[in-house]
Amino acid sequence: MDSMPLIDILIFGMVALFVGLRLYSVLGTKTGREPKPGPDPFSPEALKKDSRAKLARPDRPADNVTPFPTRAQPNGVVTTDGGLNAQVLDGIKAIRRIDSRFDPDQFIAGAGHAYETIVGAFAIGEKSVLKPLLDPSVFEGFATAIDNRLAVGHTQESQFVNIKGAEIREITTRGTIAEITVRFASDMIIVTRDANCAVVAGSPVSPREVIDLWTFARDMRSNDPNWLLIATGGAV
Repeated sequence: MDSMPLIDILIFGMVALFVGLRLYSVLGTKTGREPKPGPDPFSPEALKKDSRAKLARPDRPADNVTPFPTRAQPNGVVTTDGGLNAQVLDGIKAIRRIDSRFDPDQFIAGAGHAYETIVGAFAIGEKSVLKPLLDPSVFEGFATAIDNRLAVGHTQESQFVNIKGAEIREITTRGTIAEITVRFASDMIIVTRDANCAVVAGSPVSPREVIDLWTFARDMRSNDPNWLLIATGGAV
């Protein structure tokens, strides 16, 4: 019996370390400056394990998650070199001149998981999750919207019903800074409720198509592997 408190402490310590490691990275790719290739924080495997991605689907079981594809699929997702337009191909080449390890497939998979994370964190008002993923100006806009929603006693719920895919639409480089614009298409349930839980916007049962155009940026020479969301908008 005397050993039980010590066992509990060890168990809780291991859990805390495990959660801390999983929260370390959401977006990113290798810088290309490591002596040996290591784990890529922007790989689908790393992002799939990131606990913050679950915020986008808090009421969905883990086995009901629809992952973003990483190769050309019948649903129209195009990420491989053979299916990209000339401007995007030129952009990939420009990025690879800075960081030869850049992989558009890994990027699009990571961006998809980041999209789910950001949408989910915004819905439940988790500013601490949003802040490291967003450019300061974008974070300010998200934070203001969350504060305004709370001020009137509203809550929001979001759930991905069908993730149709993500596609790189544009790449630009300025010096060592790369900016990648991605088109996301999904069917989502988005509902806003008042303080009495009455629906004031959206529907709790009927999904609607959501198409977004988001731009991510990163200094490809930086030791920081994170890509920041620098712009959001609708798309067709």
